[in-house]
Order: sequence, then structure tokens, then C-alpha cells
Amino acid sequence: MARDRVVMDDDGMARVRLRITQHTQAITDDMFYDIRAATPVDTGDLLASERVSYPAWNRGRIKIGTDHWIYPEFGTRFMAAEPYIRPAVFRSRWVNA
Repeated sequence: MARDRVVMDDDGMARVRLRITQHTQAITDDMFYDIRAATPVDTGDLLASERVSYPAWNRGRIKIGTDHWIYPEFGTRFMAAEPYIRPAVFRSRWVNA
């Protein structure tokens, strides 16, 4: 039994890449704004350090540029956790599935 081969022209591949780029940016943006909305603000350093970028057509990157992002996320023995990254990731995972 012979298998059918799918042949895609350059225009079709460009459309596929465009759709993937659009979905990647939409999911990354949703997650980024969800993180920003839930970020605990004390001095504002944490909120000011959050950045989003798109290093490739199929990748989105969210960067938190401070060293102390982990303390509100997981808490310490002196303060309770106020998670803001993990809930955004889980919401994005289930909403965009």
C-alpha cells in the first residue's frame, strides 16, 4: 500500500509559519500580562524587570530580571509565598490546550 505524500509549496509553508508565530506570540503575551497582573509590588523593582521577547518565529521568552523573584514566588521562612509565575503558566497551559 502506497502512502500519499503531502507536498507543500513555499506559500503554504509561509502561512503555516505565520500561524505558528501568531499563536506563539498570543500565548506568550497572555502569560506575560497574567504574570504582570499578579506580580506582588513592594518597591516596583520586580515589576520593572519583567520583559517579553521573541527570539525566533516559534519561541517566546519571558524574563524576570531580578535575583529576588524567587522569594515571593516560593516564600521564605520569614514570609509566605505569593506565587505569581506558576499560576500564570498553569492557566495558560489549560486555556490554550
